[in-house]
Amino acid sequence: MKVLYSSLIGLFIAASDWLVLKLYLDNIFSSEWFCLVLASSNNTSTSNYTYKGCGDSLICTVAQSQLTSYIYGSTSIYYNLICCNTSDCNAPNLSAPPAGSLQCYSCDPGSYGNCTSKVTCRAQELCFQANYTSSKTIHGCASESLCSDYSLSQWYFNGTLSCCNTSLCNGP
Repeated sequence: MKVLYSSLIGLFIAASDWLVLKLYLDNIFSSEWFCLVLASSNNTSTSNYTYKGCGDSLICTVAQSQLTSYIYGSTSIYYNLICCNTSDCNAPNLSAPPAGSLQCYSCDPGSYGNCTSKVTCRAQELCFQANYTSSKTIHGCASESLCSDYSLSQWYFNGTLSCCNTSLCNGP
């Protein structure tokens, strides 16, 4: 039997962390579980959250044990995920990626094309532009994993994502 580390799921639900809530709900109905460590943070909260416990095989397949992060508009979110299937494999702690030097244009879907703000990405991030809906785009920074994996970018943005690796290359 796998030894799993777990924290109170209610803490995450109270924090409105949608991904952890999704993991929790998926686990109720999943027949294939993995051990996982999920660290998350966003700029609208003063706390970082770490979940250690069981994860649905779907999240482990889609995210493939990697850093996923994005910054756009006033939103900055990262998820660092490790999935494993041996005893005590989810013991390590994960942290946010360090600051990087790449600058990108940044705006959320509510800016209606007025995308002049700039943000500094974290390490291992690229500039991106995503067609969030047919009439709205998002500009910002995204992890290499989001940029290189179509199914992962669809999971986060529900639209087409294009990435580039030079400062301000994602201009409006």
